[in-house]
Amino acid sequence: MHSIEERVEIIFLYGSTKCLAETARQFNVLHPENNVQKSYVKHLVDKFRETGSVNDKKKPGRIAEVVQNENTKITVLGMVANDPTQSLKTLSENLGISRQSVWRILKNHKYKPFKMSIVQELGEGDEDRRLEFCETILEKINANADLIKHIVFSDESSFSLSGEVNTQNCRYWSDSNPHVLRHGHTQWPQKINVWAGIFGDHVIGPIFFEGNLTGEKYLAMLQNVIQPLVVRAIEDNDNHTELDEENVFFQQDGAPAHYTIPVREYLDREYPGSGLDVVDLLNGPQDHQI
Repeated sequence: MHSIEERVEIIFLYGSTKCLAETARQFNVLHPENNVQKSYVKHLVDKFRETGSVNDKKKPGRIAEVVQNENTKITVLGMVANDPTQSLKTLSENLGISRQSVWRILKNHKYKPFKMSIVQELGEGDEDRRLEFCETILEKINANADLIKHIVFSDESSFSLSGEVNTQNCRYWSDSNPHVLRHGHTQWPQKINVWAGIFGDHVIGPIFFEGNLTGEKYLAMLQNVIQPLVVRAIEDNDNHTELDEENVFFQQDGAPAHYTIPVREYLDREYPGSGLDVVDLLNGPQDHQI
C-alpha cells in the first residue's frame, strides 16, 4: 500500500518522464523500501486520468434495510400480485430494500419461484390435428411394434440472434405451481434456422442455414444433404432391425416449405410410396415412405 503523498509523487514523476518504466525506476531509487512495478504506475495514471484523483474508490454501501412493517409487506405482495414474473432484483430496486428483505416477505407468505416453460404458439385447429396424428401413429405402432425404429423424425427450430427469454432467470411467484407457459414465436428477423432428425439411435444433422426456410432451400437440403445422411444411417444400422429404403419413413410437419410444388414433386418422384397431396400436408404432421 502506498500513501496518498507517494501516489501524488508518482503522478508528478510520470508528468516529467512520460514513461511508465522510468517513473517506476526513479520512484524506487527514492523509496527503496517501498518499490513499485510498472503495472502499478500504469494503473495509478489511468485512474488519475479517469477520475482526477489518486484516492481509492469508495466501496458501495449495502442497501439500507427497511423495517418490514405492514406497509412494506403490503407493497411487496401487491407488486407481485400485479406482476408475478418480477425478479427479486427488480422488486428490490423498485422498492429500495434488499433482496433478502423481499425474499423473506415472500417466503413468510408461502410464495415460491416457479420456473416457466416456453412452448411454441399453437394456431386454431393445431391441437385437433396433433391429436389425430397421435391416434394414427399409435394405431400403426400397435400393428408394427418396430415402427418407431423405421421413422426419421425431423423438424426445424429457429434461434433468435437478437436475444430471447433465459428460462434460468425467468420465474413466476405464486403460493402454488400455476404451470405457466410462455408462447414463443419462431419467425424473427435475425435468426439462424437449424434442421435435425432422429432415426433410431442416430441423429441426422444438425444442418444450419440462415434466414427463413424456403421451399428452394428445403429441396436442396433433401437432395444434397438429408437423403445421403439417412442412407448412411441405414448402412450403419446396428440395432438388429432390418432397415432398407423400402421400409423407412421420413416424417415432417406441415410447414409451408414442406409442401411447395417442387418439394412435393421431388417426394413423389423419389419416394412414390408416400401418396400425399396438398390437403394431407395441410392437415398436419405426415410421413413419406422412402
